[in-house]
Amino acid sequence: MKTKKTLLLILTFFIGTIAYSQNCTINAGITQTICTSTVTLTGSTTGPNAITWSQIAGPTAVITSPSSLTTTVTGLIGGNMYQFRISTICSDGLPTHNDVTINTQDFPTTNAGSPITICTGTTVGPLSATPLQSGETGVWTVVSGGNGLTINTPTSPTSTLKLVTGTGNSVATVLRWTVTKTSSGCTASSDVTVTQLLYKHYFYSIKCKFCRWWNVWNMDRNYRSKYAIV
Repeated sequence: MKTKKTLLLILTFFIGTIAYSQNCTINAGITQTICTSTVTLTGSTTGPNAITWSQIAGPTAVITSPSSLTTTVTGLIGGNMYQFRISTICSDGLPTHNDVTINTQDFPTTNAGSPITICTGTTVGPLSATPLQSGETGVWTVVSGGNGLTINTPTSPTSTLKLVTGTGNSVATVLRWTVTKTSSGCTASSDVTVTQLLYKHYFYSIKCKFCRWWNVWNMDRNYRSKYAIV
């Protein structure tokens, strides 16, 4: 008799499990560890109905497309743990969901500053990249161009530039300011364009004469004004 009661209880349990199990699945993806303020969430489901992303842990972020299986999330802050949930209703009317964890490392932010102009045979500056914070290192590199151009202090966000005299110089150079957070190894970078005026004809010659005058005036003011040219 006792055996019959045990079997009845087991049968009742399985029947209840079948009755209340969803007939679809949903997946929020795998845990990610990132170095940026933006992440992409990629979910999947076997259900026929709409899905919804929501945030369940971490500082408030912005889910750009909460009703899409794939969405970006912006506004993440370094050094935090976030959790996001994807939910749906299966065809049998039962709800189901799945969660994913996003870990943000301590990451830097940076801006390389405004474009500048330099004439052949002159020194201009300073560049105006975002200042370094405690625990950060930075370096300027040449992305494209660069012929005849020297970055006088490559590890300074306010380095000056020198363009040697010559006709083989690049007309335009793209410089990149890259900042590394030493505690996490995370990096961020930003580009700036340097337009190089050459002595090719009378019009450029006039501009470069003004350029030299403006440069001397700027340097006399201890670089308190950003470089400009008319």
